[in-house]
This record gives sequence, structure tokens and C-alpha cells, in this order.
Amino acid sequence: MSGDKPAEVEKPSKDAIGLWGEKRAARELRRNGYKILGQRVRVGRRDEIDIVAKSRDGILVFVEVKTKAYERY
Repeated sequence: MSGDKPAEVEKPSKDAIGLWGEKRAARELRRNGYKILGQRVRVGRRDEIDIVAKSRDGILVFVEVKTKAYERY
């Protein structure tokens, strides 16, 4: 067994990483008093808004989430 290679860990897909980040962002917004009105809202054929939220003051907020695949920045 000493010559065996370590098992490689499967890297999550770009979509999975993005969805994870959007869920975390929505949770943080809720925690800070925002009401989530929509997630992954389609605009036209190709575009989407990651999160549409409303503040306690009634301000409409459009959020674009960018998630990195690693924690080192």
C-alpha cells in the first residue's frame, strides 16, 4: 500500500458552488432583516438576478452573488 496514490476528492461543480453561495447570502440577508422576494429570477432568456430582497425600510435590493471555490482570497 505504500505506493498507492491518495484518493482524489471530487471538486464540486461551478453551479453547485454558486448555489451554495446564494443560499448563504440569502440566509445572511434574512438574518439582517431583509425579506427575500425571489431567488434566481430570470430576466430575459439568458440573464438572472441571484436574489431580490426588500429591506425593513421598504427598499428593493437586487443582489449579485459571487462565490469562490476556495477560502483563500
